[in-house]
Amino acid sequence: MDDETTVTSGDAPADGKPCPRQAGRPGRWRVVVRALVLVAVLVLSDVLITLALEPYEAATYLSWINYRENAPAHIDNLIVGASTALEGLDPDTIDESLGTTTFNQGFYGVSYKNVERTMTTIADERDLKRVFVGVSYESLASWPNIYSDAIFAQSKLYGESLPQQASECLEMLLDEQYLYKPTSFVFLAPWTVDNVGTDPVDVGNNIHKRLTLTPKELVATVSDYSEKGYVTHSLSGTIDLDGFASSVPLLPSGSGEEFVQANLDHISRMCAYCQDHGIEIYVIMMPRQDFNVLNLGRSYPEQAIRLQQAVEQAGGTYLDANALDPSVYRAGTDDFVDEQHLNHGGAERFSAVLSKLVSEHESGVDLASLCLPYDQWDGYAAPLAGRICLLQCSATVSGGTLGLEAIPTTGPDTAVEYQVVRVHADGSEEELRGWSADPSFSTRLEGHGSATVRVNVRVQGSDAPYERYWQKDFEY
Repeated sequence: MDDETTVTSGDAPADGKPCPRQAGRPGRWRVVVRALVLVAVLVLSDVLITLALEPYEAATYLSWINYRENAPAHIDNLIVGASTALEGLDPDTIDESLGTTTFNQGFYGVSYKNVERTMTTIADERDLKRVFVGVSYESLASWPNIYSDAIFAQSKLYGESLPQQASECLEMLLDEQYLYKPTSFVFLAPWTVDNVGTDPVDVGNNIHKRLTLTPKELVATVSDYSEKGYVTHSLSGTIDLDGFASSVPLLPSGSGEEFVQANLDHISRMCAYCQDHGIEIYVIMMPRQDFNVLNLGRSYPEQAIRLQQAVEQAGGTYLDANALDPSVYRAGTDDFVDEQHLNHGGAERFSAVLSKLVSEHESGVDLASLCLPYDQWDGYAAPLAGRICLLQCSATVSGGTLGLEAIPTTGPDTAVEYQVVRVHADGSEEELRGWSADPSFSTRLEGHGSATVRVNVRVQGSDAPYERYWQKDFEY
């Protein structure tokens, strides 16, 4: 048998000739080229999928498009904040009153980090006179949502220079909120967060819009989107409190969460920025339904005073629309489209009041003198005496027995009574229990089927058919 020589990696053959490459192992440059091709294919695939699936008319995207394409060269007043500001502050009404030019750059679900970022970006580009920051209890008590942050960051890239885009993309990817987390993928593939779905018609329509409509033309196709940034969609009607009460979970009384300190810090920095740049800044706790304030109980003043202190210590002006004396302003039920978003009429009304208060404040009026102090917050409910704001019920079906517990939200010193009826398929009603002050009720449901049960409530001694009701369908 002939002698065999074994050559291991790194060893030269005995005859000094180069060792032939092992079969099946590509060279170093070939590996690099393959990797680059793979990356290019992935990037191209992501671009094509984004083109098809990412909605071309997402609200946040439209906001930045609208600002870049339609905002006037000169802006006096800038509105920033989340949805309550976007839908609740009408630039036209403010401009008619103050003789100014106002732009609303609010966003749905925006974090206060990005509210601050929006304000400073536009303030650096425009010679602002005032900033209105519309805030809500829920947004101040919420930690940033990384998905809404990702959508905001991606949409903000529109209209920026390539170096700015590269810098902001790198900043996003290295942000500690996203680094080493699966959600960082949304920066590279935006369609993973928000998409039009997989219906071929929807995908085709989305591609058609992207290929045929310029950004400015896109904004023009959305009839409920003002060139001044104000959004009016879904705001033509008013909230059906009775239907609302039947369709949402019970509102726990007095269980409002604490404001996140980081959110207050962002607002403080915004106030300090405006102070340094000669800009008036108004931080406004936006109006909300009476029942919504009442259900927050003592949590509302305990948390709101933290916001007030943060704003005033940083040199801003604070205004709580819910603390204003009712002779100045108190939102009505017909001002809202849901529990806390103003409809168009409500936005016009509040914006007119706000404009008047701004004029008075800048003429020397102390806005705090027009508001109920938080240490006297029990006075908020005084005008609601004798009024039923909302009725909800806790309901159970067990062993063929339906149990109900009525939970009303009322003003102080309001004694109420309840009636329970069954509503049949033909619309006729069967009284299960006459008017009584007892909030509890139970009844047997024989056999198997469905039942529609309604609880009516009114102030004791009233001869009204009812003032509020709660209704629900049950299977048994």
